[in-house]
Amino acid sequence: MSLFRITHIDSRRKCRRLRVLAVNCRQALRQVEQEFGEAWFACAVKLEARP
Repeated sequence: MSLFRITHIDSRRKCRRLRVLAVNCRQALRQVEQEFGEAWFACAVKLEARP
């Protein structure tokens, strides 16, 4: 599992920034869209593990 930082903006321009544990980028985006609805804009960035 990897940690992703997700920026999700819906059709009403409500911006949400969260961190999600997922196997890959697509799964991370899918999890957020299932919770908050379809995104007008979405971006996922994989975070590096810190030692």
